[in-house]
Amino acid sequence: MKNIYPRFTRVALKDWLAYHPYNTEESTDRFYIDLCNELQSELIHVDVEDHLVGSDYKYLVCMLVCYFEDIVSQTGMWTSFIDQHHKLYGKYLPFYDMAGYERGKVNMADIQFLTWHLCSNLPIHTHFTVPFSIEGAEIAKVAYDVLTEATNQAPVNEHLKAALTLPHDANIDMARGHLDFFFFGCYIHHYYTTTLMEEEILDVKNRKGTQKDIDDRRTHLLFNRVSPILAQHSGEILAHWAGETHPLYNSLMSFSKRKEDSLELHIGIIKREKECFLELTENKRIAFIESKRETLYFIENVWEIYHQKYGMDSIDRKKFDEHYLIFNVDEDLENMVIFFNPRTGMEFYPDIAQCIADEDNIFFDKYAEANIEDLILNERVSSDFILFLIDNQMIEIEPLSGKEGYHYVWANCDFLLRYWKKERYVAEPKIIIKT
Repeated sequence: MKNIYPRFTRVALKDWLAYHPYNTEESTDRFYIDLCNELQSELIHVDVEDHLVGSDYKYLVCMLVCYFEDIVSQTGMWTSFIDQHHKLYGKYLPFYDMAGYERGKVNMADIQFLTWHLCSNLPIHTHFTVPFSIEGAEIAKVAYDVLTEATNQAPVNEHLKAALTLPHDANIDMARGHLDFFFFGCYIHHYYTTTLMEEEILDVKNRKGTQKDIDDRRTHLLFNRVSPILAQHSGEILAHWAGETHPLYNSLMSFSKRKEDSLELHIGIIKREKECFLELTENKRIAFIESKRETLYFIENVWEIYHQKYGMDSIDRKKFDEHYLIFNVDEDLENMVIFFNPRTGMEFYPDIAQCIADEDNIFFDKYAEANIEDLILNERVSSDFILFLIDNQMIEIEPLSGKEGYHYVWANCDFLLRYWKKERYVAEPKIIIKT
């Protein structure tokens, strides 16, 4: 039996203020709250129950009207994102047609992207959300018409602009409130990050923890997790918004910087491991093995070469590789791909060799295709491995929606990897070896 969900719950002041860095009503807020409810009343006529149910409508209209308020008030939250995307990829947004796109104006592509972004993170979705879905396009068209019609009447929220101002003489401690807002409150990241926080609060309550425990969890998320949007930490998000000319830019960029710098401390070990791996594989970063037992022999041989070359105790790393393999791989497998990641060392991928075109791969089946969901959505599969396969033209990715789906995956692969891998987009060493 199909579930019946309420499709309209009015947006109240408290809902709206959750997306703002102040907690009392300002003179412009009523206009935007009314606009939220007008938009929601229009969306109930669009058949999108495969995408949105219940309170999802409220989340969506708040996000889209906050985007509209941001554009009208020129607070720069949206433009800082699209400028960073343009810097990385040479275009303002992934997926969509940029013909006629106007930076700093309301654009159909912006609304399409934000709709895709929300739908991709809703719990109803257990699979990849295609950016070009008919339902998503209908939502965007309705929203675009409502927002553009309101443009001439929309007031500038001067209080929002003032609250967001980060003074040039501010120190890093004074920026804490801004970090918190941009990570948890900004409409671009709000749904994902507050959902993370709600899970933490529920866990603390189940453990009968205190408010301090909740505060500690929030601090941990703020400085250790990333938003799916470009896989950026709170410091990076705020730094890009403040701009490179702001005195705090470099401090913010490094304040919650990924641990990838720690690789420099262990790069010698990683390089030695790679050298031994390549000696065993005749200078190839990928190997194809027929069983779990043979994979264990392979690991043993890599670390035996390491020990012979450098005379160092490598037993901890070898044991870890074996444990990592045993923990992640079932006994019953048809093949194993071992990939050497220069950031982490050996990575093990069972039952995928049939999809990889390589002259040394006896398991390759030219009719087999790699499923994009398995590769991109699976957090265990590293970005480095996927990019290696693509760069070396070793895989054919199965299209999700005909030629259009095939094209958008290839054209936006790095963005999608950032979006779905999040903290794991940049791989880290699996273990530290003390020599």
